[in-house]
Amino acid sequence: CFPYQNQGNVFFDILTKNSTKFLNCLYDLSEDWIHSPHLLAPDRSGNLLFHRSVSEGFERLWEILKKKLSPDILRKRNEDGRSIFLEAIVESNETIALEILNFDSSVILDTDTENKNFLHLSAERNLDSIIESVIECGIGNGKSLEIKNLLESVDIAGNTPLFLSASADATESLY
Repeated sequence: CFPYQNQGNVFFDILTKNSTKFLNCLYDLSEDWIHSPHLLAPDRSGNLLFHRSVSEGFERLWEILKKKLSPDILRKRNEDGRSIFLEAIVESNETIALEILNFDSSVILDTDTENKNFLHLSAERNLDSIIESVIECGIGNGKSLEIKNLLESVDIAGNTPLFLSASADATESLY
């Protein structure tokens, strides 16, 4: 009957239906479910509810969920090996990316299964403003050396963020 084999499926079913009525009910009852241990149950693609709220643009849900953020939750990965921070980068959600970075600046070092960090993912998508904002925020959080190292890092295909930026014709932020 349900496509999920684990508990917590009601959250994903509501998101999948994308019904305003169901979503409003989910939001209105958040005090009842926010402490559920099933918040960390993944969907079929390994996404937590946190990942899905970011990737599908459920900003009101994100506002509820971010109160539960912890370093452990930020370390959870989806099927693509993306943390919630990297998911925000891929979805071009600068606001959420910066909120996460301000919560835990170590996420700036996150990489996915292809060893791509936020610079790789941003550069290949021409996300200049995210690159600039995250670098400024990272430097403000004492991560200057880490950012320099990220600029020189290579993904599994041997590409640096600068190469991906040039390939995507978005060199203005990385040189």
